[in-house]
Amino acid sequence: MNSILLVEDDLSLIDGLEFSLRKHGFHIDIARTVNEALAIVQSKKHDLLILDLTLPDGRGFEICKRVRESWAVPIIFLNRRRKYRQMENAGRGEYQRHNMCPRGT
Repeated sequence: MNSILLVEDDLSLIDGLEFSLRKHGFHIDIARTVNEALAIVQSKKHDLLILDLTLPDGRGFEICKRVRESWAVPIIFLNRRRKYRQMENAGRGEYQRHNMCPRGT
């Protein structure tokens, strides 16, 4: 696994995640909206998707639904809010809650 699509609209999160993932040898494509992500997904297959739940033009769930129609790529959702029950009930397959804290903080 070395190709990741990061879908996030917060520049500070993008910078931190991109830096850390590239440092560990991953190739990162970045989309900041649902529409950008769907265009990238149609043109390239990734080994992992990291999706923000709340984007300027929609929700990460929309991307997940579209992707799941054609292939079963692992997906990590980023969520700042406590909508765990919504994710568990959304039929996303396995679901694991985990607090995220960058190293060194």
